[in-house]
Amino acid sequence: MRNIFFAFILFPVFCLGQQHQGPLTPGSAGNTSCPFSYSSMVDYLPAESIFISDDDYAKASHCDCCDANTRCLETSGYGFVIPATATINGILVEVEKKASGGAMIQDNGVKLIKEGITVGNSMANPSNWPFADTYFSYGGETELWGVDWLPQEINGEGFGVALASISYTCFGTGAPAISYLDNIRITVYYTDIATNVVSVAEPATFYITPNPVSGNFVELNLPSSAEQVTITVVDLEGRIHDKMKLQAVEGKIKMPFSLPPGNYLLQIKEKGSTSVQKLMVD
Repeated sequence: MRNIFFAFILFPVFCLGQQHQGPLTPGSAGNTSCPFSYSSMVDYLPAESIFISDDDYAKASHCDCCDANTRCLETSGYGFVIPATATINGILVEVEKKASGGAMIQDNGVKLIKEGITVGNSMANPSNWPFADTYFSYGGETELWGVDWLPQEINGEGFGVALASISYTCFGTGAPAISYLDNIRITVYYTDIATNVVSVAEPATFYITPNPVSGNFVELNLPSSAEQVTITVVDLEGRIHDKMKLQAVEGKIKMPFSLPPGNYLLQIKEKGSTSVQKLMVD
């Protein structure tokens, strides 16, 4: 029988500091249909011009007086190397763009791509595009775009951003309105529970009982207001052993476990609050 000890007195609580990677630029880009590009055949060309900010543009030509939208310019291959033990806190996308003089061009949709599929909330900005190169920010340090993220999903080649624009320009002369994209870059904000811990002297916000425990589960005792929580168990080498979502009932959760003897970090995330404790398995 294995005994499991939860050291909420003998060991300090751990406070996590946020880190980030980026801004990074994509390794690939192309035009494709997406949920907010309708039946358009208008593309941004050459798509690869958005790799760096150099006034070499990916351009889309919108017909006059026809509310013409583009297909989606999709980017991927950003080259993130977020640690496997990290919790993703937010994603910031920055798009450098402009419109031709006098044109009324707006975002038609801006979404993230997970494993090659557009997901989550559109962060489209309703304002008109400026007539000079300007970086527009979408998301931020605590914005997840309505999606749960794992580090491997962001590190993968299928992570990126898709955007489309629409023109409400009516010159009445037949001259097209042009939307220009110069650069797209992404920054990811995260907390690494294995490598970025700072010891502080604070009381535990949850504890385990009984102690020691037998069987195949431990009971977590949380504040009575706790509801659904995300639990991540990692060892001190940074390897994730388990990740689950469980529902608290009157501040208690029965968590199934199967861990070899050793020391672990147990992270509980609930309503944007994160608490980490050291866990010992005999």
